[in-house]
Order: sequence, then C-alpha cells, then structure tokens
Amino acid sequence: MGSMSELYLDVQEEKMREWIYEQCDSANIDETSDEWYEFVEEWHNQQEHFEEISWYESQNTSELYSHFMLDIEKIQEILKLETSAHTEPMIFKMTHAHIVTLLESFLASSFIALISNNKQYLSNIITVYSDRNNPKHFTLKQMERHENPVKDLVTFSIANISFHSRESIQKTYRDIFSKPFKYDFKALDKVFKIRHDIVHRNGVSTRGDNSTPTREGVINTIEIVKNFVQHFESCITDNGTR
Repeated sequence: MGSMSELYLDVQEEKMREWIYEQCDSANIDETSDEWYEFVEEWHNQQEHFEEISWYESQNTSELYSHFMLDIEKIQEILKLETSAHTEPMIFKMTHAHIVTLLESFLASSFIALISNNKQYLSNIITVYSDRNNPKHFTLKQMERHENPVKDLVTFSIANISFHSRESIQKTYRDIFSKPFKYDFKALDKVFKIRHDIVHRNGVSTRGDNSTPTREGVINTIEIVKNFVQHFESCITDNGTR
C-alpha cells in the first residue's frame, strides 16, 4: 500500500476516534468495550451513507438516461444469445426482474439528482414532508452529523423508496414538481405485477397461475419500460431540468 493510502487511512481512523469520543462525551471508552465496536459500526454505516449521497449528487438526469438506455441495450444483446429450453424460464424471470430494478435505480437517481441540483424542487418536497400528518422526526444529534442535514435526510428518504409501483412514482414526482405525473400506467402495472410474482413466488401469481415471461414477453417488457422512461425524461425536459 502506498504512503498516500496509508496517510488517508490514518486520517480516517483519527476522525472516527474523535467522532466516537464526541458521541459518548468521554475519553474513558476504549477498543476493549462493546460500546466501542457499536460506535465503529455506526461510523462505517454513516460513511457508506455519505458516499451514496455524494454519488447521487454527482449525477444528472441526461447521463442517467443514457446509462439506463445502454444497460437496456446490453439486455437486448443477452436475449439474442442461444439458451436451452431447460434454463430459459429462469433466465427470463431474472431478466424481467432486473429490467424493473434498472427502472427503479434510474428513477431514484433521477429524483435525487433533481432535488440535489434545484433548490426549488428541494423546497417543494421539504414542504410536503413537513405538512404530512406523521412526518419523520430526526434528533438534533442525527442532524449534526450532516453538512446539509435537510437535503441529505430527504435524499436518504427518496433512496429508500421502492419505485416498482405507480403510486410511489406519481407521489414522488408530484412532491418534487408540485404537479401530477400524467401517464397511462396500465402496461407498466402488469410489468410490476409480474416482477412481484417473480420475486415473491418464483413466477407464480396468488391464484396459482404461471407468471414466468417468455422471450417475447421480456422483449415487450423492454419496450414498455423504455417508453415510460422516454416519457419521464420528456417531462423532466419540459420542466426545464436536464
């Protein structure tokens, strides 16, 4: 390991120690105590959270759109490969679920990029969160750990939303832009339902029907999701955001 890497690790180690002592308001705690290791784990969890926020904030919607389309092209290439009849059902289930995962990642990243780079959008969603009957509360100690506490906590909240339902998509869009997201979700709803059957019952519906997609079904799913993402990106552009 190079000297610069060692220096970086030493600095991080010192920062962690200072933070731990601040949390317990005492220098009596040491590495032999259970409490120490609990603080160490919490420190590392925080660092992962901060790194995740930094990654989201470094993105912009046009780049996210390009990355999404590139990933979809890769899936289309995979579907051209020869597969056996024995393995096809598993491959198609995995592919369908992954397409929805790509969509969820794109939406979460796009929403976070929007509020990270536009003060008005951040203000809109803060207002909505504040007006809810049961808003999420954070302690002063939690807020103290963030340089931009409100934005970071809103970012974290969005990152933890599962965007595999029309409700979560429409709600978050409305919270950010203060207007409804107009789209016919019927085809996408079916995609989400199949994904749910795959993830929770290995491709079987609650009625016991087989939901495993065919090759043609996966190709159709790709087109449905692409059409949705193109519409979503168009709406963002119309709002003056790229």
